[in-house]
Amino acid sequence: MEYIMYLELPILLGTFREIMGLNIFILLYTLVTIDFITGTFKAIYLKEMDSEVGSKGLMKHITIITLTILMLMVGELGNIRIVGYVFTSFYIFEYAVSIMENTHKLGVPYPKFIKDRIIQMHDKFNNWGEYDE
Repeated sequence: MEYIMYLELPILLGTFREIMGLNIFILLYTLVTIDFITGTFKAIYLKEMDSEVGSKGLMKHITIITLTILMLMVGELGNIRIVGYVFTSFYIFEYAVSIMENTHKLGVPYPKFIKDRIIQMHDKFNNWGEYDE
């Protein structure tokens, strides 16, 4: 027996509106915006302004927001909300770390144990998939 789900435009639009009001999505969107702003200030401060890097960063942010919306919609429509929430939580964590890295490079002081943890998380994320031999 084949199960096919038909989605009508009003259902999709209603789900989209619901997602735009979810606190988890609002938090992610806010962090993406703050990360973009702090990244821009960091580039200005360190005199590393580059339009190509900025364009790639902006495209990355747009892609992540789009994928998050899609994952949250799949979760809502398929009654498996945890999938969208886990996906979104991962990026909330990543953007929070990125904001802390940007502000640290701008001179915001952090306690040593937090700085050490940020460096450790950054290294682990950037070397993800590599194996020590």
